[in-house]
Amino acid sequence: MRARFQEGRFSHRIPLSFQIAQILRERVARGECLPGQRIPTEIQLAKEFGVSVVTVQRALRDLQAEGLVARHRGRGSFISSDGPALLKTATSHDALGQMFSEEFGSDTEIIARETVRCPPYLAESFAGAKNLMRLKRLVHRDGRPWSYAVAHLLPEHGKKLSPSLLRRYPTFRLMRDVVGVPLNDVDMRIEARLPDAEVAEALKVGPLSPILTYKGRLHDGQKRTLIAIELSFPGDRFALRFNMDLQAGGTKADLP
Repeated sequence: MRARFQEGRFSHRIPLSFQIAQILRERVARGECLPGQRIPTEIQLAKEFGVSVVTVQRALRDLQAEGLVARHRGRGSFISSDGPALLKTATSHDALGQMFSEEFGSDTEIIARETVRCPPYLAESFAGAKNLMRLKRLVHRDGRPWSYAVAHLLPEHGKKLSPSLLRRYPTFRLMRDVVGVPLNDVDMRIEARLPDAEVAEALKVGPLSPILTYKGRLHDGQKRTLIAIELSFPGDRFALRFNMDLQAGGTKADLP
């Protein structure tokens, strides 16, 4: 059975324009919006998602800048003829998309889904937890390893995430839409480093090839850690982009 999510459920900590743009990207990737097809008007999209027209306009501007959407004054917005191809061959990647909105391909591998003792470096984050569920996932793009993720979360939450869901959706998104826990904020850190043996083997890179690693902690309203994740990317295939809506509060990145 195909998992479906209620698209109107947005995280209040992630810019709405970003989330709407991601939903439209997914519709193109799934073939629900075809090249040359006219998409709903800004007013119609605003009504569908329950947001302002200004927010929709920001999302469409981002998609236009990517070449996914062509906008014509007086005629409306259309999916560009090469839109689906752009999604398949894009060499840049959006960190927020990897966290919340992207859907993975059928060649995604779940390397591990197991209960382990709480690692010492996570003891403070998961105060009082003796055991955690550990997930390891390898995502491919264009037939090559794209990202390797290692996530830790409470076992009662992890049991609700089946392998089929994990192969398709980001864990942060599943925490929100499947587990149903209230999400409040994300702490994140991005660093360049050399891979350890496990990451080098998964990403098919040499031990002296720099990689980029994203480390994130997702918290609820009481500042309790819901999930800790470490995403590693080959350095030659990664471009970091942040979409920050300053008027809506935006996002905060703490980069060294």
